[in-house]
Amino acid sequence: MLLDSFTVPRFGILPACLSLSVTRAGYGDYGYPVPEFLRAYDGSRLLGISVREAAQLVTMHPGEVVLAASISTYRLRDRVRFPRAYVRRLIQEAA
Repeated sequence: MLLDSFTVPRFGILPACLSLSVTRAGYGDYGYPVPEFLRAYDGSRLLGISVREAAQLVTMHPGEVVLAASISTYRLRDRVRFPRAYVRRLIQEAA
């Protein structure tokens, strides 16, 4: 299966909603490197960005851009009052 230009192995199908479960642990279990879009999603969540908004960020923008914005924001986390807004600003500046 192809997702955001990465081949995603089928780690598990959730029967209730018929969606693919893609997790960081799943990649490690199968010896695959974790793709940037998933690392970007995790980084966004670590900053307190909601599940829905983090998913939108990695869907609407390249994973490497969201990942770079998340890393920059995390490094400044003690000085940034609104991480969500700061991440969005960095992504817009990169566009």
